[in-house]
Amino acid sequence: MAAPRRLRMALLEHELAQARFQYYLVLAAILEAAERERQRARRRERRWWVREWILRRPLFGQYETLMKDPEAEHAADFKAFLRMEPQMYYELLNRAGPRITKSTTHRTPLDPGLKLAITLRFLATGSRYHDLAFAFRFPHNTIALFIPEVCQAIYNVYEDEMWATPQTEDEWRPVAEGFGDRWNFPHCCGAIDGKHVAIKKPPKSGSLYYNYEGFFSIVMFRCRHL
Repeated sequence: MAAPRRLRMALLEHELAQARFQYYLVLAAILEAAERERQRARRRERRWWVREWILRRPLFGQYETLMKDPEAEHAADFKAFLRMEPQMYYELLNRAGPRITKSTTHRTPLDPGLKLAITLRFLATGSRYHDLAFAFRFPHNTIALFIPEVCQAIYNVYEDEMWATPQTEDEWRPVAEGFGDRWNFPHCCGAIDGKHVAIKKPPKSGSLYYNYEGFFSIVMFRCRHL
């Protein structure tokens, strides 16, 4: 009689161990699901979180405040700020604006004028995205997303008009005459210019990318004709 009883006890202990194992598996799955949901909630919360100083952009941002005064009072200061006259800025906005305007969803789309102004300021000064963020009171990560889009839109709008390279001698002749009349350089068909694009120091590069202006950069050359 003792043997069957011990057998029954062993079976009960085995079943109890299996039940305990299943319980821990279910508990671990519940805890893992709860942790995933908590992380998703944190990501959702951070996704829509905006710093208070950015929310005060309509009161203190450069686009909403500083740009308006030079435009109304002194066009030369507006040109010094964006490297172009107000008329050219608004021509760019009218032509490229539809290409950089997003459709309205649950959020109001960004003002295309703001996106264009930040992009032009970036091209004119080479400022870092964080510097532009503080000046215009706009998130730097969003600036990093739309600046390439605005540049591409400007290129697409003006490609056929401004970047068409002359192909024949008759097409090159007015270019040379323009350099001669404006700059007193006869027989010149183009000019090369360079711009230092600021970068982080590459590992183990020493002073290879360190320029005379005191920061690390790569040089972007561009050629133009009149």
